[in-house]
Amino acid sequence: MSLIDRRSAPLPGSVRSACRVKDILRHAVPLDHPDAAIARRYLDSLGLLPLSPLLLYGRVLFRPHLDYVARLGAGSYPALIGRFSTYVDESRSVECTFLREDGSAIADLKPPHSPRLYFGLAGGYFLPLSHGQTGRPLSEARRPEHIIITQRLETGLKIIRDMPEARVWVGISLRNIGGLPLEMPQIGRLTFVFDELPLADHTGSLRALIARKGKPVQMTSGETFLRGVTAKSFEAA
Repeated sequence: MSLIDRRSAPLPGSVRSACRVKDILRHAVPLDHPDAAIARRYLDSLGLLPLSPLLLYGRVLFRPHLDYVARLGAGSYPALIGRFSTYVDESRSVECTFLREDGSAIADLKPPHSPRLYFGLAGGYFLPLSHGQTGRPLSEARRPEHIIITQRLETGLKIIRDMPEARVWVGISLRNIGGLPLEMPQIGRLTFVFDELPLADHTGSLRALIARKGKPVQMTSGETFLRGVTAKSFEAA
């Protein structure tokens, strides 16, 4: 389905992006919906069922059939949908993880196609998966808290499964992470969990940004973090 009438004047990129996000969310269903069996099968294959009761309801959704980027001609797939927002801007971005039709794994897409696509705005957008021990939004916290920020949704779900007390966000990219409201007094120590190691100069820039806010930070790999081992931080060269 086309979101833009090709006979009309081209819309600005930000408007097209907003239309795409709205369309994706309009037809998405919760993970406990009968139509989300494929999503549950995928999560079960990763050992993530039953889902943590701390998972914020409605933050992770499912589309039984979602068209891939039309111009790439890759067809449609079932997709997990993560809803990203800021503290002042709700659900303006989504990450779509495309799955196989049977839900056994992510979709078999080859370059230049990726099974994970991010639509919408970037720079400070995040997906809060859990509210940690307090069960309350971070803005209501009475003391600084440790925030764990993951690169991928699945890694974040594994962390709240194994560490129910953790407050976990998904950040996707350094661009998003760099735009987070790090000046909030409720944000204390930060741990960044990367599934793909960023370039050293990128992590160095991020460290410098956080240092200016006075926040202790650690960067580690998803594999190491999930093993429960204190990893060496990824230092910039």
